[in-house]
Amino acid sequence: MSRVGKQEPTFHYADKYKKTEGGFASSLSASYDLTPHPWQNTILDDWLAVDNKGKLIHSFCVLEVPRQNGKTGVSDPRETWGLIKRGESILHTAQEFQTAKKAFDRLRRKFGMKKNDPFAEYPELNALVDHYTTSAGQMVLDLTNGAHIEFRTRGSSSDMGRGGTFDLVVIDEAQAYTEAQDAALSPLNSAAPTGSPQTILMGTPPLLVGGDKGLIFSKAIENFKKNPQGGACLHQWSAKEIGDPNDKDRWYKYNPSLGYQLLESALEKDALTMSPDSFAREHLGFMPLQSEIDN
Repeated sequence: MSRVGKQEPTFHYADKYKKTEGGFASSLSASYDLTPHPWQNTILDDWLAVDNKGKLIHSFCVLEVPRQNGKTGVSDPRETWGLIKRGESILHTAQEFQTAKKAFDRLRRKFGMKKNDPFAEYPELNALVDHYTTSAGQMVLDLTNGAHIEFRTRGSSSDMGRGGTFDLVVIDEAQAYTEAQDAALSPLNSAAPTGSPQTILMGTPPLLVGGDKGLIFSKAIENFKKNPQGGACLHQWSAKEIGDPNDKDRWYKYNPSLGYQLLESALEKDALTMSPDSFAREHLGFMPLQSEIDN
């Protein structure tokens, strides 16, 4: 096999556990044409680690990985498993509409475009569909087992997430996540219907050049590395310094999907056109500490 990126995170912390549903989620995803890479399997194992009662061990999960490495390749299997096997109520939020819609469209292609869709690629999944709600900008799927998933954009409103109760809350594009948005979204799974809440923050390094976009994300990572907390897990691929943007060994160290869907030629182009600090942030996961910026 040709060279691929390092599958182990630069920084990884998770509670010890004996059981996980991660392998089952990965196998289910592979059967529907999305086979996770080894690094994505590691994350799924941690996200879906369970105790003897089947309750999730990690209620708070953080993933930071450079752009185009495939965060959806982890969140999609996690959400699909949650819907089909755990019967969860799920909220998936993104900062931009197109990001949320892309995730919704990907899920919809698996489950079929409508209930009793004669053209559904996977009839066994389509048989689980109770109904879709797509009017008034909504992107919602309800299943016959009571599971529910909706996709929302956060935008600039602090009220976009108020209302509803969920088991799983996924914060995509966490590099743009604000304190006001967190205040609106954090309580939504405090009374998780399954009794097993989980919040996932996933994104790339934020700019941290003013305002509070990305502040929650960067501080969560910084604080966690200083004082790891039980019931939480962190996976991070991140360079500690800007370094040489042309050093290909560093490309493979911090991009786990390089050699899979991420192309070396794309990074070669960006190394020519981007400033070193921009390249380090976008492609090497370089994240300056918030405390250093504040000083």
